[in-house]
Amino acid sequence: MYEKTIRLYNEKNFKPDPITFICLFYSTAKIGQLDQCQKIFNDFNSSSIHLDHHPILQVNLINAFSKCGDMITSQKIFDELAEPRITAVYNVRYILIEILIILSFK
Repeated sequence: MYEKTIRLYNEKNFKPDPITFICLFYSTAKIGQLDQCQKIFNDFNSSSIHLDHHPILQVNLINAFSKCGDMITSQKIFDELAEPRITAVYNVRYILIEILIILSFK
């Protein structure tokens, strides 16, 4: 299902709204495709949507980069938020804990 979401986005030529970007970032997080996450993020940056106005989009974007293995970009996005929401703060902390747990089992 998540792969289909990304495939449809790549095949169709349309202008995504914030809800579409939320779904796309959620899908990239689920399948862990950093290249697709970066491509969608570039499209997002080209849009007229402002990240500070969409807290759910903030969380999904941070989560997508984190789950795809790019913690540096995830942290950079978080640091650039004008008003980090509690959900974004929680999400970054949760992801860091997940990474520490994974590393402790290696």
